[in-house]
Amino acid sequence: MAIDVLDVVGIEELRQHIEFDSDDRDALIKRYAQSALDYCLRWCDEPRWTSASDIPSPVISAMLLIFGDLFEHRTSQTDVQIYQNKAAENLMFSCRNWSGTAKEKESQ
Repeated sequence: MAIDVLDVVGIEELRQHIEFDSDDRDALIKRYAQSALDYCLRWCDEPRWTSASDIPSPVISAMLLIFGDLFEHRTSQTDVQIYQNKAAENLMFSCRNWSGTAKEKESQ
């Protein structure tokens, strides 16, 4: 089951994050944001996250960082290699499922 990015972060917050004031690119904004979320979910590899409310805030912050990179560099051709976003990976590091299996939810 795919998690819709707009269930995680609203379109207004996405626009605010990239400092875009119009709604004429909402489809494009959603496409890049969804790609960023999908990347983060694959990176963390946590099968227990089945709804937007399951995703920890550090992963959401990482998704916003990656989304910003994707949007900012969407058409750029550059001589400089653009590497992965280390800040995003640092945010997601503690949320990654290193075992590759579904773990029982920790009781709080």
